[in-house]
Amino acid sequence: ALKRRQYPYVILAGGDPSLGCEVNYDRPAAVRGAVLHLIEHGYRRIGFLGRMDASATSKFDCFRAALQEQGLPLDPATCSPCASLGEAQLAARRFLESPTIPEAVFVDHYDLAEILVRLTGYHRLRVPDDLAVMAYGTAHRGGVQPPLSLMEVPGLEMGREAAILLNRLIHGRGARSAPILLQAHLTLRRSCGCSGKPSSTTSSPLSEKEVFV
Repeated sequence: ALKRRQYPYVILAGGDPSLGCEVNYDRPAAVRGAVLHLIEHGYRRIGFLGRMDASATSKFDCFRAALQEQGLPLDPATCSPCASLGEAQLAARRFLESPTIPEAVFVDHYDLAEILVRLTGYHRLRVPDDLAVMAYGTAHRGGVQPPLSLMEVPGLEMGREAAILLNRLIHGRGARSAPILLQAHLTLRRSCGCSGKPSSTTSSPLSEKEVFV
């Protein structure tokens, strides 16, 4: 409707490039970067905890594709669904009570990863010695031990770029048809097996919506 009426608009992580004027990030590249880092540590049995949607751009499908690219199998026994934060405690317990615990796990929401790490002690598991953890999303709590390694979605940067682009459109300074693609940031801490001070790297140029996860 906004496009038909020629109102200025910007779509934030909409996932449909045909609409134009979009600010986004590349979810497949972000998930791939997180998985590759776990593989670099030598982990070969990598599990998944989070939403297991069937969409081609879901984090789970991106995770599965990243494993396939590296010639690693996806073991359904090491993957546990969690549709919302409301069931995070139950999902984390279900994952930890499984008879098949992987060497490492990709957790598709930061809060869910914190809950998982806090529960590992009750199951006599040590992070990262018994289970390495890679979180995804946006860190906004902290305090869990060991500190979480994280592939951080550039939410603030996306909002900033969207505001700048919308301001340009409002003032008639041209339009941009191609999406603006930002980068996700991999912050390495101890939960994945890294040691020492936190370090931050950037994934390859990153387009999808950050929702729970």
